[in-house]
Formats: sequence, structure tokens, C-alpha cells
Amino acid sequence: MARRITDAAMKRHSAYLIFQINYKPALSYPLHHTLFTDQQCDSIQSSFINAILPKMGFNRHMPRVVIFGPQIYGGVALADAKVEQTVFLVTDMITELQRSTLVGKQFKYLIANYQRYLGTAIPFFHQNPADYPYKPRNSRITLMVAT
Repeated sequence: MARRITDAAMKRHSAYLIFQINYKPALSYPLHHTLFTDQQCDSIQSSFINAILPKMGFNRHMPRVVIFGPQIYGGVALADAKVEQTVFLVTDMITELQRSTLVGKQFKYLIANYQRYLGTAIPFFHQNPADYPYKPRNSRITLMVAT
């Protein structure tokens, strides 16, 4: 998709529409079902972002904080894969916790066991992850807490 964008002649509004209508849904769908690291998210979106920014009228070397920042602070407010993934993980977890399904019960057990593993009396969602003495790897909760 990035190569076709680079070769195409388009107006700024058309580039923004391509980002919102084609790219964002294509990026969002697998983020519900996968666990990417921050580096993997950056590598997944970098080629497309570098291709679409000049078409939108921005320099491709513009700081990513401005590109992904909210418009209220002067940002462009494009979707960042890291942020989208975290939002999907947290909303999916909250949705499942509110239900009485098997997945919701598994999340409750996972949270309780993670709390016991850390050995703290304070709920771990209220603590700084850098202060944890132990961190299990490759866990949905570890990914959500670390971001």
C-alpha cells in the first residue's frame, strides 16, 4: 500500500481519507488479536506513515510526537499502532471482566495471580511498573501495564 501511495498523485484531503478509511481499519483489525512490541508496531506502520505524510502536506521527518499527538496541542492526530493496541487490549479486558463468561473469569484469575506474584498489597494497576520486583513475560497484563 505504501508503494502505491508514493507513486500516486493525490490531494491532501484524499490522503487523509485514505488514512482514515483504508489504513486505520486495516491496522486496527489485527491489533485485537495480537501482541506486538513497541518496536514491532513502529516497524509495521513506518513505511505507510513515511509514504502518506508528504501526500498530506507534512515533512516525513516531522517528529512522531507531533504526528500522533492530539489536535488540541497542535498535533496531526493520526492513529499510532502502539496506542491503538493498548486501547483495544484494555477495552477488551474491561468488556470481558464485566461479562460472566469463561474469558472474563480467566482474566479475574490472571489479575489475582499477577497480584500475588508481585507480592504487593496495593493493586498493581495503581503502581508504577518500574517498581515491580518481578515481571512475568509475554502476558497481556504485562503488556498493558508496561505501556
